[in-house]
Amino acid sequence: MVGRCAMVHWRFGIRMLPVAMPCKEARMESLDVLRKGARSRWVIRMAIALGLLIALPLAAGAAPYIDTFNSDPGLGVGATSFSTGTSATGMSYSISGGDFVWWSYGGDGNSGTIDIMSTLFDPATEKVTIQSRDGKAFVFTSVWVDIVGDGWSIKGYGPEPFTISAGTGSSGTESPTGGAKLVTKVEITSSDFDLDYLDTVTVELDVAGAAIYGNGNLIVNGDSSPSATDGTSLGTTPAGTPISQDFDLRNLGDATLTVDSTVTISGAGFSITQQPASPIAVGSESTLTVQFNPSTAGVVTGTVTIDNNSAADDYTFNVTAEGIGDFIPPQLTKFERLDPATSPTNADTLEFRATFNEDVQYVSIDDFVVSGTTATVVALATTSPDVYTLRVSGGDLAGYDGTVGIDLAGGQNIADLWDNALPSGEPPTDETYLLDNSAPTDPTPTSPSHTVSVWDNDNTIDIAVAGASDAGTGVDGFEIQWDQSATWTPTGTKEQEESWAGATFTATSNGDWYFHIATVDNVGNWTSTQHLGPFQIDTPPPSVPTGLDPASGSYTADTSPILSWGASTDTGGSGIRTTDAYRIVVTGPVNRDTYVSDTDYNPTLSEGTFIWKVYARDNAGNTSAYTADYTLTIDATRPDVTVNQSGGQADPTTASPVVFTAVFDEPINDATFTDADVTIGGTATTGAVTVTEIA
Repeated sequence: MVGRCAMVHWRFGIRMLPVAMPCKEARMESLDVLRKGARSRWVIRMAIALGLLIALPLAAGAAPYIDTFNSDPGLGVGATSFSTGTSATGMSYSISGGDFVWWSYGGDGNSGTIDIMSTLFDPATEKVTIQSRDGKAFVFTSVWVDIVGDGWSIKGYGPEPFTISAGTGSSGTESPTGGAKLVTKVEITSSDFDLDYLDTVTVELDVAGAAIYGNGNLIVNGDSSPSATDGTSLGTTPAGTPISQDFDLRNLGDATLTVDSTVTISGAGFSITQQPASPIAVGSESTLTVQFNPSTAGVVTGTVTIDNNSAADDYTFNVTAEGIGDFIPPQLTKFERLDPATSPTNADTLEFRATFNEDVQYVSIDDFVVSGTTATVVALATTSPDVYTLRVSGGDLAGYDGTVGIDLAGGQNIADLWDNALPSGEPPTDETYLLDNSAPTDPTPTSPSHTVSVWDNDNTIDIAVAGASDAGTGVDGFEIQWDQSATWTPTGTKEQEESWAGATFTATSNGDWYFHIATVDNVGNWTSTQHLGPFQIDTPPPSVPTGLDPASGSYTADTSPILSWGASTDTGGSGIRTTDAYRIVVTGPVNRDTYVSDTDYNPTLSEGTFIWKVYARDNAGNTSAYTADYTLTIDATRPDVTVNQSGGQADPTTASPVVFTAVFDEPINDATFTDADVTIGGTATTGAVTVTEIA
């Protein structure tokens, strides 16, 4: 046999050097003979030592990794798989369909190549698979091939699939249309590999690998055929009713994936409602959500664009959805309190929020009525086409007590965007306000310890309160004041809770004191005030009486003497009493203890010596100290006297003066016994008398 089997292809850095030699004369390491019909093919593998395979893994990421196969990657005399580089940064190759590969010298001008040998005649599938050793995505740039057979192709799989095909044999470098592609594997297939060659595989390893998945299915970069399978066809929805679809942005590569800017989407009604997180670690994923909310009927196609740091840096895919006509009437779902947020209240303006289950139109203040009051809806505002704010005021609202709500007017003409009319009726949530504009009733303040407008010398006043009430929202508490003013205006600050029942207050100075109280209910309505007073307080005593008469130690023959003194004064404010102002105490043979209104006392006494004293009283019950004790002797009996001649005086006598002695039976007042009290009797009718005390 000479033919093709007799040609041994030697590669020495030149394209091809066919050398004719008989098969039986070649030194063969293995020989297989396969038959297909009457045709036989000899496959000859020459064991030629031509050096080692050289793999050129360059810098990770943007730098290329090139397998030039300058040395034998350890194929020996043939294998179905081999690898280059390292497990972290390297490539793997495998062949299926009954084929095997081996290394030989020559090829595309370099020093080595991979020969693809077939052991089958025209197999149905013969394929070489190229992947990264760690299974991560990589960027495929080009491969040099020399394929003799017809119907061969090179296909990339993954985020950026591609196909290179030719109907006949080819020799040279093959690259995807449009440049390098981000893939997870590349397959080279042929109808019949037989002494075909693979060389100079150029890729990028250790790169970020962006890939979008919908419903667990890969959506390739640039996909323009939306499908329900991968979620890119979102389906149909009535106008105004949004639908959503989640997509997973996965990192299939060996480097961190970052989203360089906000993910965008085109197409009316489409929006991105959830942006993916960034960065995304190796082997991780993040969710982005596409929403479709049509305003009109019709099919809309949009394009999602994800700017990222992988080879698929403008990752795009199309989505589609259809808005359909809406024949379902809208629904009013809520009337809610908005301002004030709580009820009950005494506010003069109320705001309600009306919420619908979809966007509505033709909404005006005439579409609503106010219940429970003559107030009306005076203003309407909207934050979105399905939410409206209604302001209620006027009428009797400022003084109204009762429940206020919002209802749909009988002639309302609200409709959705498809002109489906809003039905009448109350919403499932129908909040109202309880209005309380009436002030509560004040309690009645009393004092169990003091009497109003009556002077008192106790400056601690007990106050009790009871009877506060409110028919609307109930009593909330009180503001109180203790001062010396008959009037008071409350500040509107609650100081005591509604359970407060009173306290003891101190008058810190003399004079009039007042208690004031105002009551507030649970929505802030205040009474004007209640006053209790004056409480008249006088704590200092009056002055001690002075100028007592008769003077202490006096004598009198009057058994009804007049005892008198000067009037006292009072500095506490209440003044000296007008009745029973003074207390006088007389002790002696006869005792007297009594109150008098004037500054004198005319007691009926007896003879003897008496001690008397007096104090003053004011209108608050304060008493002065007693005066000092004064003494008074009463003697109503005349003394007896015996007149005798002086001892040793002759009788008769011619001597002059004639001396007599007068002896009294009791002590007399020397001042009252004078010369004039003696008269001369007998025959001597003239002469002078001199009285001298001798003992």
